[in-house]
Amino acid sequence: LSNQLGLSNLILQTLSPEDVIEQKLPVAGLSVLTSGQLVPDPTKLIYSHKMTQLMAGFHETFDLVIYDTPSVLGLADASLLTSHTDGLILVSRIGKTDRSALTQALENLKLSQIHVLGIVANGVKGDSISPYKYYKSGYGNNHKEQDWEEEENLTPTLFK
Repeated sequence: LSNQLGLSNLILQTLSPEDVIEQKLPVAGLSVLTSGQLVPDPTKLIYSHKMTQLMAGFHETFDLVIYDTPSVLGLADASLLTSHTDGLILVSRIGKTDRSALTQALENLKLSQIHVLGIVANGVKGDSISPYKYYKSGYGNNHKEQDWEEEENLTPTLFK
C-alpha cells in the first residue's frame, strides 16, 4: 500500500476520506487508511478536532474500525485514540515481548480506564496450546523447546 496519502494528509489538507481510503484490496469489503506522510508532531494531529470528527465519521460509515497504533508504553497515541473507541486489543509476540512490559502496559491501561477487549499473542504454534501437551511431553525437562524464531506452521487460534 502506498503511504503517499493517508491520515496525516486527511487531517492537514482539504481532502475527503474517499480521496485517501484504499478500497481496491484483495479482501472484499476491506478498506485501509494508511498513516500518510510523516509529520513532526503526530500526537498533535491525534488531539485535533479534525481527528475527532473523522473518527466519528469512520464509525458511522464502517461496521468495524481498527486503529493500529504504536506501543502503548511511552507513547500517548494509543491512549488518545482509545478514548474514542469501544476498547483496545493488545498485541504481543511470544518470546519477544517482555512480560514485565506487558504487565506494565495492562496496568497503565487499567489506570487510564481503557477497556481491554483482549490480548493477541502472535507467534504461537498450533500444537503449543494443546491442553494435553503437558501429558504428551512427559514430566521431565527433556521435551523439545519451542523455536520462536521459526514462524512457519503458525496457526491462528481464537480463545473465548
